[in-house]
Amino acid sequence: TITGSTSTENNDFAQITADGSATVTFNIANNADISDTNFGITVFHATTSTATSALTGTIDNNTVTIPVGGLGSGIRLAHNGAGTMTVAVADNTVHYNNGFDSGIFVRTNDGSSGSCQATVTGNTVNIDGFNPLYAMEFIAGSLISDTQTLCLDLADNTVNNTTFSDDVRLRQRDNSTFQLHGFAGNGFSTADVASWVTTNNPGLTTVSVSMQTNGFSSATCTSPAP
Repeated sequence: TITGSTSTENNDFAQITADGSATVTFNIANNADISDTNFGITVFHATTSTATSALTGTIDNNTVTIPVGGLGSGIRLAHNGAGTMTVAVADNTVHYNNGFDSGIFVRTNDGSSGSCQATVTGNTVNIDGFNPLYAMEFIAGSLISDTQTLCLDLADNTVNNTTFSDDVRLRQRDNSTFQLHGFAGNGFSTADVASWVTTNNPGLTTVSVSMQTNGFSSATCTSPAP
């Protein structure tokens, strides 16, 4: 548990990692001043994680600032390997001031199995400048050999955006599986997927959606136990 802490001008605030068959639980909450040069909070499941590995936790009610020229994300979930990552990112505020990545970033890649269950709710992301990619970005897969699953529950988030970038990007690549919590539309329709985003997140307006082999599908995502 990391709570009630501050961090200023470090490379990153916290990195939680699981490797091999490790089981890791964490809680990063109520940290009101995280002002780091590159990465704020990173959760990383290593490529060598096995099917029995579990990385589970919450990132709740933190304020993260990535300053001008920052290279990383405010909050980043990177799931690799064959294990299961189950993370809730809730009620955080991310200030992304002309950095070179996205404010909140979630990705699955480098694995032929495994899943990431990501619940991203009630967050506020503020982005400005010319460099940010997106306020929030979610990507399933990287290579043809990646067949992992990303299940995304995205609701009640708000973006304040003064850039030329979109508020949110969803990308399904190659043979990965990208599941959307409670989705009822056509998984090969970019308009249907974008509508799912904006209906569940009235504070988002510009949405980028792309897909390849598998499109998007509906599921009930798993959240960490309270």
